[in-house]
Amino acid sequence: AHAHAHAMPVPVLGVHHMEGHLLAPMLEDNPPAFPFVALLVSGGHTQLVLVKGIGEYEMLGESVDDAAGEAFDKTAKMLGLDDETRADIALAFEAAVVDTLTIKCRRALEQTGCKRLVIAGGVSANKRLRAGLEKMTEKLRAAVFYARPEFCTDNGAMIAYAGCQRMNSGQQDGDRIVAVPRWPMNT
Repeated sequence: AHAHAHAMPVPVLGVHHMEGHLLAPMLEDNPPAFPFVALLVSGGHTQLVLVKGIGEYEMLGESVDDAAGEAFDKTAKMLGLDDETRADIALAFEAAVVDTLTIKCRRALEQTGCKRLVIAGGVSANKRLRAGLEKMTEKLRAAVFYARPEFCTDNGAMIAYAGCQRMNSGQQDGDRIVAVPRWPMNT
């Protein structure tokens, strides 16, 4: 990336993968205004974040063990049952995850006083989860926002958008990008 940027010449900026997911709903025609609560659900992450603006993130909670997406994947692989039993268990598991995430999101909205909820990450494409969150936010007179399915999984558009927003605020990484595992989004 640095060699390409040097040849152009353009600035370079490392982008946090989860910030890319977090901001993906901003690519839609009706993006959410700040502040909002975000539920980030992907294969490796389940996080609730209060988003006050670009780079202004407060972690409200996250999974201690497996993320929702990872649990979906592991459960699907472990089930060695007949077709009908496997489908029944998978449906019950999906319902339990949706119920739990909906309860956590309701609590986060009530705690923060926010009236906007963003759901992002690969699991945000789940139709039952979207329906559950829409029903819950309707009762709270709040709104839920999410990206179209092609922007829910890892994609270049979300990373480009996050990078563009960071660069618009004057950030860049100079001559070196250092990869940091478990990099907090707010740093």
